[in-house]
Formats: sequence, C-alpha cells, structure tokens
Amino acid sequence: MFGVRQLFLLVFLWKFLAIFAGNFTVSVEWYPEKFRTYSFNRNIFGECILSLQEDMVRCMRNHRFQEIEDQWRYNPENVTYLAVNCLKQEYYASPKHVCMCKKGSNAASPQHFRQFDDHFYCQLRKLPNKMFSSLRNLEVLDLSDNLIAIVEGEALRSLTSLKYLDLSRNPLKTLDAGFLCDVNGLEVLLMQGTNFHNFPVHMFDCGKKLKNMTYIDFSDNLIDSIPHNAFRSIPNVVTLNLTSNNINNTLIQRDAFVGLQKLLTIDFTENDLTSIPETLCEHAPEVQYLHMGENRLKSFEFQAVEVCAHLLLLDLSHNDIKSLVGDIDQPSPLQTLKVSQNLIKELQTPGFLRGAQNLTTIDFSMNVIHEISPTAFDGLSSLKKLDISDNMLKNSSIPLFSQLRSLEELDLSVNNFIKIRSGFFRGLESLKVLNLSRNDFELLEDRAFEGLGKLTVLDLRHNLLATFQDNVFSTMSNLKSLLLSHNKILSLDNVKFPNSLILLDAEENRMEHFPASLSNSYVNKVILDSNDITTLSISDSGNFSQLTFVSLSINRIQTFNERAFQTFTNLKHLNLSTNQLSLNLSRGYFGGADSLVTLDLSHNNIEEINGMFATFQSLDHLQNLILSHNPITRIHNLIPELLDMSAFREPNLQNIFLSFCNISYVSVEAFEGFPNLSLVDLSHNRLKEIKPFKLFNSKPVFNLTSNVFECSCGMRWIKEPEIEMGDQYFPTNHYRMDDCVVLPKHYKMKIRDVPIGDFLCKTQDSCHENCQCLGNSEASRTTVVRCSDVTQVPEGIPRSALRIYLDGNALRNLTFPKEVNTGSFQTQELYVNGSNVSFLTQDFFRPFQSLKKLDLAENRIENLPSEVFANLTYLEELYLRNNSIVAFDSHSLPNSKSLMLLDISHNNIKYLDAEVLEMIVDKPHLRRIFIGNNVFVCKCKNKALRNWIDEHRSRIFDRESILCENNGKEMIRVAPRYFNCLGKTVARSSDHKGVIVAAVILLCAALLVFASCIYFRRDIIAVFGTKLNIKCFRHQYEAHSVYDVFLMYDFNDVKGSDWANKELIPRLNQFGHKLTTSDSTDLANSLLETENSKIKESKCALFVVTKYVGNNQYYMNCFRVAAKHAREHGQFKVIVVVVGDIDFTSLEPGLKKMLASGNYITARSRCAWERLEYELPKRRSRLEPFSQDSEIGICDTETIIYNAARKDKGDECDVE
Repeated sequence: MFGVRQLFLLVFLWKFLAIFAGNFTVSVEWYPEKFRTYSFNRNIFGECILSLQEDMVRCMRNHRFQEIEDQWRYNPENVTYLAVNCLKQEYYASPKHVCMCKKGSNAASPQHFRQFDDHFYCQLRKLPNKMFSSLRNLEVLDLSDNLIAIVEGEALRSLTSLKYLDLSRNPLKTLDAGFLCDVNGLEVLLMQGTNFHNFPVHMFDCGKKLKNMTYIDFSDNLIDSIPHNAFRSIPNVVTLNLTSNNINNTLIQRDAFVGLQKLLTIDFTENDLTSIPETLCEHAPEVQYLHMGENRLKSFEFQAVEVCAHLLLLDLSHNDIKSLVGDIDQPSPLQTLKVSQNLIKELQTPGFLRGAQNLTTIDFSMNVIHEISPTAFDGLSSLKKLDISDNMLKNSSIPLFSQLRSLEELDLSVNNFIKIRSGFFRGLESLKVLNLSRNDFELLEDRAFEGLGKLTVLDLRHNLLATFQDNVFSTMSNLKSLLLSHNKILSLDNVKFPNSLILLDAEENRMEHFPASLSNSYVNKVILDSNDITTLSISDSGNFSQLTFVSLSINRIQTFNERAFQTFTNLKHLNLSTNQLSLNLSRGYFGGADSLVTLDLSHNNIEEINGMFATFQSLDHLQNLILSHNPITRIHNLIPELLDMSAFREPNLQNIFLSFCNISYVSVEAFEGFPNLSLVDLSHNRLKEIKPFKLFNSKPVFNLTSNVFECSCGMRWIKEPEIEMGDQYFPTNHYRMDDCVVLPKHYKMKIRDVPIGDFLCKTQDSCHENCQCLGNSEASRTTVVRCSDVTQVPEGIPRSALRIYLDGNALRNLTFPKEVNTGSFQTQELYVNGSNVSFLTQDFFRPFQSLKKLDLAENRIENLPSEVFANLTYLEELYLRNNSIVAFDSHSLPNSKSLMLLDISHNNIKYLDAEVLEMIVDKPHLRRIFIGNNVFVCKCKNKALRNWIDEHRSRIFDRESILCENNGKEMIRVAPRYFNCLGKTVARSSDHKGVIVAAVILLCAALLVFASCIYFRRDIIAVFGTKLNIKCFRHQYEAHSVYDVFLMYDFNDVKGSDWANKELIPRLNQFGHKLTTSDSTDLANSLLETENSKIKESKCALFVVTKYVGNNQYYMNCFRVAAKHAREHGQFKVIVVVVGDIDFTSLEPGLKKMLASGNYITARSRCAWERLEYELPKRRSRLEPFSQDSEIGICDTETIIYNAARKDKGDECDVE
C-alpha cells in the first residue's frame, strides 16, 4: 500500500503533467449555461501550419521543420486541431505578435537531433487552395488573429471532419461563393472582426444545405444589412451573434430570416436598430433569447414580441427608451426582462406585464423613474428578482410591491428615499434580500419592515441614519445579516435584534461605546471599525458569550477594564488594531476570552508584552498574535520565568507578528514554552545582534529581514548549518536574514555571503579613543584596528593587528610618534587611502616588515622619499593612484620579490626610465600593472617605456589609458620613430617630408571629392535643381496629359504598402501631382481597356520595388507596358524607387538593367525626396477637377489609390 508521502508525490506529478502537457480546449455558449466544447490533448502539431507551395512552416513556438513536415506528409491523421494565432503570440521576448517560420531549404538534418533549424519571424497572410487537403481528421481550425487577407476558393477542400472554424480578426477582403461547401460537417463558424460590410450570404451558397451548422458569430464587423434568404442554406442554426455591427432596420429584408426554424439565441447588441426586426419571430418562431441592448430604440411596444411565442429573455438595456407602449396581456413564456440604462420616467400602466406570469427577473436599474403605480406589477405571481436601483424614486405612503408575493430580491439602492413608512413592504412575504443602500434615509418608522418574516439580508449602508426605533428590526425573524455601515449612528443600545441575526456591520458610524444591546443576543459577528469608541466600558452583568468575531479597528480606544471580556467566552477573533491602546499586557486584560484564536493589537501604543502569557486560561487557544507597529523595544519572555508550566495546558500559539516595532533586544528565552510555534515575524526592527532562541520541540521560521544586524562575533553562529541546543539540533536556515553591517568598514553585505573570519567584535586591548580594536572574540588579541577623525597616527595601536585602517582621515604628515618606532607590527594590510597625506617620512614603514598590502591611493603625495618601501620585502600589492607623484624611479620601487600588483595611475609622472622598467620586468609575480592617466611625454626620454609597453602589454591592465600628453594619442599607437632623438638636420628633413605628405593628402582628398561627385551626381543635380530651380538637366515631359503619375506598388508586401500609403502618397499630394494606378477590384476585365490607357494618359510611371515584387506577375506585366511606352515615346519616363532589401534574381530583365545602371532612387537615402521631386513632372500651377470624360469624378486634390494584388488568374497587364 502507498503511504501518504507516495500519494502526495503522485498527486504532484499529476498536477505537473496537467499544467505542462494540458489540453487544448475551445468552447462556445449556445445559450445561457449551455456550452459546446471541443477538447484535445495538446501537442506541437497543433501549433504549426505547413505550406507545401512555399516549403515553409509557421509555428507559435520553436518547433523543428522536419518534425512538422513528417507529420503532415506521413501521419496527417494524427492532426486533429490547428491553432495558429500569430498576432496573439507573446512567448518570445522580442519581437512579439509574430510567428516563427522555417523554410525547408534551411532546415536542419533530421538525423542530427541537436542541430537547430534556421528561423525568421513572419505572419500568416494567405490560405491557398487545398492547403489542408491531407488533414482529413482535422476537427478544429483556429486561425484567428492573423493577417490573412486572401482565402482561395478551395482552401478547405477535403476537411470532411471539420467542426469548428475561427477566422476572426483577419483583414479578409472577401470570400468566394461556396467557400464552406467542402466542410458540410461544420458546426461552429466564428468570423469576428473581419471587416465585412455585407452579410456574406454567398459563403453558404452550395446548392445544398449545411445542416450541421449550429453556431455563427459575425460580431465586431461593419455589416449594415441582411439580404433576402440569407440563411436558406443553414436552417439548423441555434445561435446567431451579430453584436457590434451597423445593422439598420431599413436594410433588413422582410424574408431575411426565412428558414431559421431552430434558432434559439440571436444577439443584436450594439447596432443601429430602432426596433425589433419586423419578421424575426415570424420566420424564426423558436427564438428564446433576444438581445437588443445598446441600439437606438426610442420607445418599445410590447406588441412587437407577441408573435415570439417561446421568448424567455428580452434584453432592451442601454438604449434611449423613454416609454413602454402597450402591455403584455396574452400569456407569454417570458422569464427575464432587462430594461436598464434607459430614459424611462414612470411606470403607470396597471399590470402592463400581467401576461408574463412566468417572469422571474426584471431589471429597471439606471433609468430616471420617479413614479411607480401601485398596480404596475399586478399579475407577476412568479417574480423573484426586481432591480429598480439608481433611479429617482421618493417616499411613498402606498405600498408599491404588495402584489409580488413571490419576490425574493428587491434592490432600491441609489434612489432618493428619506423615510420608510410603516407597512411600505407589506405583502412581500417571500422577500429574502432587501437593498436600500445609498439613499437619504434619516428615519425608519417602527413597523417599517413589517411583514418581512423571511428576510435574511437587509442593506442600509451609505444613508443618513442616526437613531432607530427600538423594535424596527425585531419583526424580521429570519434576518441573518444587517448592514448599517457608513451612516451617522450614535447608539444601538436600545435596539432589539432578532434572534436569527448573525452579522452586524456598523462600520464607519459615530458610536462612542460598545452596543449594550448585543448582550444576550444571538449575533456572532460584529464589525464596529471606524467609529468614535474611546473605552470598552462593558458591564459585568452583560452576557456576550454568543460573539465569535469582534472588530473594533480604527477607533480611539485608550484602555479598558481588565474584566471587559469576562463574558466573551466563545470569542475567537478580536481586532483592536489602529487604536490608542497603551496596555501592559502582563496584567491579563483578556481574562474570560478563553476561546481566543486570533488577537490583533497592531498599530497601537503598547510598549510592554513581557509576561503576557502569565495566565494561560485566557490565551491557551491563541494561535495568531499580531503586535506589529507598536513601540516595543525589548522582549525578555512572553511566559514568566518562575511560572510552573505543569499547572497549565500547553499554549497553542503558532504565529506571532512583531514587525515594524522598535525592538532592539530579544532574549534567548523570549519564545520558549510554545511547542506549536511556526512563525515569528521580527522584521523591520532595530536588532543588531541575537543569539539562537531556546525552543521546545518546535522549529519555527524567524523572519528577521530589514533589521540593522552587525556581523559581530556574536552572530557567527548563523554561518553554521545547524546549532545544538541540549540534545537537539536546529537548522539555522529557519532564521531568515538579509543584510548585515560588516566591521570595521560598516558596509552592508548579505549575511550568508560574509566570510566567517569577518565576524568581529571589540577586544579587551587598550585602544585609542578614536579607534576600534576588533578580534575574533572579546578575549582574543586584536586583529583589526580602525581609526577615524584623527589628524596624526594614534598612539597605542596594538602591534598584533593584522589589518589597520587609517583611511578617510586628515593625517597630512604620515609620521609615527617617536616611541612607536621601536619594535615591529604584525600588520599585513595597511590602508591610508583618502587621508590627505602629502608628506611621508623615509622610515615610516620600517616597523611594518610583514606588510603585504599597502594602500596610499587618493592622497596628495608629490614626492616619494628614497628607499621608502625598501624594507617591505613581503609586499604583494602597492596602491599609489590618484596622487600628485611627479617621479617614480628605481629607488621608489619596493624590493619585494613577491610584488603582484603596482598601481601608480592618475599621477603627474612624465617619464619612467629604463632602470625602473628593468626592475619591474625582473619581478616574476608582478602581473598586474596600472600606469595610465599620467602625463607621459612621447619623446626620446620615454623610448624605453614605449618599447616596454609593446613588449609587456599583457601585464599592463590600463594600457589604453597611457596617453601622450603632447598629442593626446595612445602611446602604443605612436610610431617608435617619434621617440628617436634626432638632430637639427634630420628635423629639417622631417619638415620637408611633412610638407610632401600634406600635399599628397590634399591631392587624395580632392580625388575623393571628385569621385564622390561623379558617384552621387544624380543626387547632387536633384538637390541643386530643386533648391536653385535649375531646369537644364530636368526631363522634358509632355505638356498635356490626364495624369501626372501612374503609381504601382505591391499590396502583398506590408513594408512597401505601408511606406507608400503613409509617406509616398502624402508627399506626392504635397507636390501637387495627380495620381492614378490600376484598379485591383476588377483586374481581369479592365486590363486591356483600362491599364494601357492609364499608363499612356500619364506623364510618367512610378514603380515601388520591394523584396518579393518579382513574384507579382501583374506588377511585372505593368512594368513591361510602361517600359515599352517609354521606349516609343521619349517624353514618357519610368521612375523606380527601391524600399528595403530586394530579391534581384526574380526581377524583370528591364528592371534589373535599370537597377544595375544605378538609375533608381533609394527610399532611405537622405536626398530621396529631393531626387523624386526633381525626377517627377513639374508642380501644377493650379489644381483643376478631372475632365468630364474621366470615369472618376473627383477633384485633383483627392488621390486615386489602388493596389497591385496577386491573383492566380486574370492578373496580367496586356503587353502590346
């Protein structure tokens, strides 16, 4: 049998697989609470589409080409769903909203599993014929959120198993007639946001009926009409969603809905309808759910739905209805009526809904109703819920709802009621929930709620109530929740609550004391937050044993009697947070509250909690104690040390919260005696050091983050994996700490990362008053000395110190007192950096013979005494950067053979002689040298330095900063000949050579300028021609032509079409040119008679060339026509603009020739617009309307824009 641990492991693995493997599921709601769901095991083949024509896969994630291709070719029966939504893809960090595409020619070899495919980002733009022909078992095809513009007529051929098709949010232009004829098993069709302007009835025109089609969604389109017999081929549709269109009553044909015999749900929300379509229920007699919200209804006649014999829900919300005309006097199955968010002012017609005896829900919220007839709701014997909230109803002495004996919920919130008179709710015998919130109630009469014997929830929040009649609530024998928050209540002392009441919420009122009326009541939960209570003067004679939850947060309670909770014997949760309590908790203020589980005393003025658990009778069940945000400074013990624990039951405390106090000390016995303790939160306090806490069999987590811990030797225990206490071991990882201050430098570091040797504390050695003497323990010798605020080297520094910190002072003269010079230090590291030192004595470092690291950086030292470092024979690191040293010679270099690092950068050194460089080379361990940012002079005296840098560059870590002061160049880049010491003759010869070199450079520059002018001659001519109006090089165009420019670009290329529409066309309009191009809406019929004439009627032809334009045969044929016309007519010109990279191999030979000769304009060049303006015909002096014989009757200021679209048939220009 499996144990608990094995069972837990199995559950975990199952959840892991469910999350990471999971299912792919799509679902649609036919009608309320009725769903049609399609679910499949998720796999990688459902995220990719293979295009055999392009030899390309498009995937939502990174999948191998070969794996996808093999599945489509050899095991297509395993592909049961496809979901590729490129614009919804957010898996990659950048770019988002694209698919990952791979071409077969670049795919990895399937034999090499570790080899990856070459990929690029792309979109899905076209569905060619028979694209899915092999996927005969495909049931779900979700291609929503792509850029599909073209779907060829046989794209869905052979998908005989397809049941769900989603092409939503694609820029579809049109779909061929009978597009769905090959998928006669289709059940669900989603076409949301496809920008259809007309209802696409031709999609279903198959010569046979699509009997399985049950759900259609054409929401978020631009459909404004529904034609004749629109649904004749889909008679079994159950749900039709036409939300968010422009449907108008005048454009709905009378027989538009003929054949919808099984239609149950139709949604016209957010259209332009002014009434329910006239013949809807006549031709769709089974309609049950009719949504007409967010239209333009001004009034509504109930006669319009009399023919809807099965209507269950009618939604008229969010219209402009001002009146309801007529009534429902014939039996109607209507169950729900929504008329919210309209302009209805009154309901005066008696029993206007009496025929709808099955009506259960009515919503008149958010209207302007100010009057309701007492008989308005007559006959509604089944009504359960009535919402008249957010209207303008006022006081009424006549009961308005007395006939609604089945009503269970009534919402009258957000109205203008001031008073409720006695008997106002008479007759509402079944009412359970009454919402009267957000009115202006000031008074409730004594019998205001008479007759509401079944009411369970009464909401009176956000009113102006100050007092109550004693018996106002007593008659509601089933009332469970009474909500009175946000009023002006002064007292509830005399109010009689029913015995059924469980919850009383009186938050944010003006009560000054605890309600005496709760004594001997049956209320369990009381919320009195945000009142004006200052003390808990609760009588000993009261009985509050029934209370289990009391919240008194955000009051002004300062203290209360020690016997205040004596009768709260069943109280489990007490919230006294955010008050002004300053209690000494050791005095047992909670005596009697023996069942207390959670006690919240946070945000008060409590300072003393020691001995809080002195009496266990009241707190032995306490599990959660919250004391955060109190001025507590020290915690010794929660249980008194002398208390005999054997006389009491073990305390059950589990969590104690002490964050954001001011605690600086916690004793090791503070939490001893709590065997069930699991969390102690001491975060955000002032703790510097703690010892491991004594515990009793428990291993709680201690949250100690955001304190001010110092990494002293007393905290060294935290570096151990576990600590021993008695015969038990406790792990230290239960102590959650973040940073600590590391001595003596006082920098912060993660406490777990601090080396154990850096946990230091003050020693007993005598130490200068301005110094800290630290060691591994108080009794050990001093190993670290830190001195601050001194102006000279202090006396009495322990000679045992291994590290001495004299940095950050104002020493100026670095000298020792005379008596210190006797004897030697054991110091290995000496820090005198940043101490304003300007003078060193020659013998200052004589006592430091063991020194390994010396830091004199960031001082003001100008001269180093001779042999100042001579006796530092063990020195490994010497830092002299950021001083003012002017010379560093062989007498300044330490004699240590162990020297590993030398830093003399950022000084004023001009020369380093050969002798000191030779000595540096002789030190085998000196591998890190810094000499940059000095004032080296690149002359013959530094020749040895120049050669030394070149030879030992691997040892010089800042060689790029070694600059020549006289020319600012890197020394290593200055030729060695400049460091030669030359005479006057050689210098004069050098001057002659300089003149010759300068002349050669000037000649080369002139030749370069001339070559540039030749290469960029077209751009230069264009710029000068446009700026200076030079006409001599400009092409001479025909003076009289219908159009100035014939424009052609490839619509299928997003980059090119985007540039043309956003940049090119606006700029051409700015130039004042008249544009034309081919009309792609009727390419096949207009080529011969229109295209040739448009080109010939233009002064020039402008072709935008993009990457794949060579694949557009229509574009290429138009170029041939234009090129031939240019050859035959000298005044006609062909202009080419290149956008981005292009595929040169697929272009027309004539176009290749133009590009090869450089006769084109690059769109991204700086002179592109000047060049284009110069190449095009001159601006028209006056814009005139098109001639009368033109087919397009618009003015010149408008642009005729069409695009070259790829067609399989009939898309070629005629070539003469």
